[in-house]
Amino acid sequence: MTVGLQCSRSGALTWRAVAVGDCCLFVVRDNDLAISFPMTKAGEFNNVPSLISSNHPNNAGLWPRARQLRGECLPGDFIVLASDALGWWILKECESGGKPWQTVLSLDSPQQWGDWVRAQRAMRNDDTTLIPIQVESAVRA
Repeated sequence: MTVGLQCSRSGALTWRAVAVGDCCLFVVRDNDLAISFPMTKAGEFNNVPSLISSNHPNNAGLWPRARQLRGECLPGDFIVLASDALGWWILKECESGGKPWQTVLSLDSPQQWGDWVRAQRAMRNDDTTLIPIQVESAVRA
């Protein structure tokens, strides 16, 4: 399970993402979820996602299951890369009308992060990795 992100600038600042499995990319724009990729609903998560094997022959046929998406970055956007348990939680919270990025982006220390993850009884028992990226208003070439 992985999601990869590449940002580039040729005029506008753009991004390209590729995903295998159920790690997710979210784009938050103007405090609303603008893009959710590759999962768009919490119910899409299951116990048998596509996996990348360390044994190369086991990856035969993997590329056709990889999903790709492109987009544009705007000043003030937050791009969030999240592992599966956290991606599921973010989508579940969004479906209930919440703005879960406000919670996870407010956690500013490893101690706060660990305490918060342990307190989430509804979150799946799986990895909880988050990479937040804020697009600045003045992007340098």
